[in-house]
Amino acid sequence: MVNPKLEATFYADFITSTSAGAATDADSTPTCEIFEDDTDVAILSPTVVKRTSKTGNYRIPVACTAANGFEAGKSYNVIASATIGGVAAKAKVATFQVRARSIDDASTYAGGDTSGTTTLLSRLTSTRAGYLDNLANTPPTAAEIKTALEASGSSLDTLLSRLTSTRAGYLDKLNITGNVAAQGDVLNVGNNTRVRATIPQVLERPDSGSESVPLTIELYDGEGNMEAPDSTPTVTLAAQDGTDLSARVGSLSSPSTGRYTFNYTNAAAHSIEVLRWTVTVVEGGATRTYSYLTQLVDTSAVDFTSSDRSTIASILGYVDDLEGRLSSVRAALLDNLQYLTSAPLTASGTRSALGMSSANMDTQLATIDNNLDSVKAKTDQMVFTTANKVDATASVTLSAEDIAEIADGVVDGLAGVDVTIQSPVSTDGGTITAKQGDAWSISLTGLGNLGANEIAFAVKSNSGDDDDDSILLIRSDTGLQRLNGATTTTSNGAATITNPTTGAVTITVKTAATLVVPKGRAVWAVKKLGGVSGASTITEGDFVVNSQLIEAVS
Repeated sequence: MVNPKLEATFYADFITSTSAGAATDADSTPTCEIFEDDTDVAILSPTVVKRTSKTGNYRIPVACTAANGFEAGKSYNVIASATIGGVAAKAKVATFQVRARSIDDASTYAGGDTSGTTTLLSRLTSTRAGYLDNLANTPPTAAEIKTALEASGSSLDTLLSRLTSTRAGYLDKLNITGNVAAQGDVLNVGNNTRVRATIPQVLERPDSGSESVPLTIELYDGEGNMEAPDSTPTVTLAAQDGTDLSARVGSLSSPSTGRYTFNYTNAAAHSIEVLRWTVTVVEGGATRTYSYLTQLVDTSAVDFTSSDRSTIASILGYVDDLEGRLSSVRAALLDNLQYLTSAPLTASGTRSALGMSSANMDTQLATIDNNLDSVKAKTDQMVFTTANKVDATASVTLSAEDIAEIADGVVDGLAGVDVTIQSPVSTDGGTITAKQGDAWSISLTGLGNLGANEIAFAVKSNSGDDDDDSILLIRSDTGLQRLNGATTTTSNGAATITNPTTGAVTITVKTAATLVVPKGRAVWAVKKLGGVSGASTITEGDFVVNSQLIEAVS
């Protein structure tokens, strides 16, 4: 504890920290107040200064001058206030007593006489100085002391039997500064803690309107009995910024001796903040104040009601239902919607896309029926060993033109849509047709002399799409580069140049990739890669992906 001399200046440091104990700077520069003895009004508010480049380290200059109101012999407390992370806090930084003199005031005896040195010389006589000189001698051992004591008629053994280790422990507990407290001192401590107030540390603000919160103050005498003060206690209330809120506090009434009740108006419009209560009690002519803090909180933020539980249970039910409806297959269908480049087709647009010339289905079916009659005329030429039963001896002679006529006749009712008899992958002129989920092997020939160049094979939704947006982008040197506009496993696709001279190329795509290729019509192209001056598109066409009939792959 610092005990400065009147007119001296000293510095007191304090550290601000987080709730976890780590040093941190306050939200703003802290403030400070200095109180004298039992006076509750600060006599001085020094300016707090942050130490340069020191996180959370602040210093307070305390000038203990008479001009600042300091007096010798009186005690003072230095209280710092700081807001850290939005929380206002206070702490005692220092306690000191101002002295009229310090050790520096001690006189130096140099032949002249002063009152201090005269007293010192009278007490330190030459005889007593000799005693001090004897301290340089070797002290006697325990055995020598025992012999000397026994020789003088004293019994050291009796003394040791009385001073047991247990009693020595009692003496150790007397390691205190100053005199042992008397009974009156203990009673005074009890008298200083005789007031109890039922003021909550946390109070929920209502969602709407206001409510009255009943509070109680109780006073006791030194023996714990209820006791009336000299006058009715007073209660004041302030916000954390010091704004007076005492209007929220009702008047005090005393239903019984030493017990006072009052109401606090708790309203939804009140700000969420820390409230500071001050209870003042006058008893036996002495005025004492007691401080309490209350944190206002939002009811909706801390209460979890049965209605909230019902709402969560309802949400969980909807989530379970949604998971049941949105299967992995349906989710994949939704993913394919990203490849739509325009609004869904109308009925007329659908007929046009399919090549149907009439909206009348009867007309279309009649055309098919007529064409089937033509097919029937061909099949009637088949010879059966057993009537109406196809067997090994049944035969029919059909020319290539007949076969083409049969195939074309079946679908002429759909206005001449190109049809290819499909294997896993088939080509019809510039159109490549494949099934979703099959392993694809596409053979392309007659591409011309490729030399030592690499080639790239791409399938896109539209011819103007960027390479990065390709449905498939496969290079002969690096494999599968893009799948549905994203990077993917390169080994799931390959472009192999089987004959660079004639331009024969085989494109292979594994099932892992074809499973996620969207169904529908797209475009494809093969490009020879030869740098800025030598690159050229060799061939291109339409690419049709049909639905898979069987989803299993293993």
